[in-house]
Amino acid sequence: MSKPKIGIVGFTGCTGCQLSILDLEDELLDLLNLVDIIDFRMAMTGNKKGPYDILFVEGSIVNKKQEKELKELRTKAKVLVAIGSCACFGGVQAIRNYRNDRVIREAQYGKDADKLPVIKVKPINNVVEVDHYILECPVNKYEFLDFVKYVLIGGKPKLPNLPVCHQCKAKENRCIFLEDNIICMGPVIQAGCDALCPSYGLPCDGCRGSTLEAAYQQQVDLMVKKGASVSDVTRFVLKYNGEDPQVKEFLLKAWIEQDKNLKYGEDDKE
Repeated sequence: MSKPKIGIVGFTGCTGCQLSILDLEDELLDLLNLVDIIDFRMAMTGNKKGPYDILFVEGSIVNKKQEKELKELRTKAKVLVAIGSCACFGGVQAIRNYRNDRVIREAQYGKDADKLPVIKVKPINNVVEVDHYILECPVNKYEFLDFVKYVLIGGKPKLPNLPVCHQCKAKENRCIFLEDNIICMGPVIQAGCDALCPSYGLPCDGCRGSTLEAAYQQQVDLMVKKGASVSDVTRFVLKYNGEDPQVKEFLLKAWIEQDKNLKYGEDDKE
């Protein structure tokens, strides 16, 4: 019986998710006993562009060329999995969707800015159908490994609809938000990271995306009560998740009147 054929590809991002997978080291060698990785351009040569039993995609889509390539890859993949904040929610680069795109490009590329054929940043589910999501920035290597094993035995992985605060409380961490006035996104962000950042005294900055029916207005009201400025709120809510539907709805319906710098899609190059 042939082993399932796996692909791991990337679009616009820092490639941190692919590096996290490579960091498995010995576990990755064990994984090769179960699957055949035929396409992993960061790690090997002689890659084959499908067909794939499972295709993992990192990074967001920022131009028409990437859109076309992703659509072609989708036709060759039985199962397509978005990995990391960029593929799932647009990532850090989606911040430019809420600013004047021309100004941003000119600041970075000067006189050559108009030569860049860019579009609004898109998570991959805005371009093709996605079967599963592995969250975080970068993805946790063991969560990736568990996902692969789960799929190989016919399972259907599901995300828990619990906030990071749930795991924080389970670990008996002090609440740095309520007790220390450190702005934290834990109440509205999907659990699964074992409350990694708050466990080390750092705020959750939202890299796993929203829980279902996340209470963003209530969260922002608390942030402001704890001393957050308009720019603080925008930065925390927008950092990883500009194209998360709940974040987008909140920013454009409720918060755009507060932060006059929010200008979604202005001067983008379609």
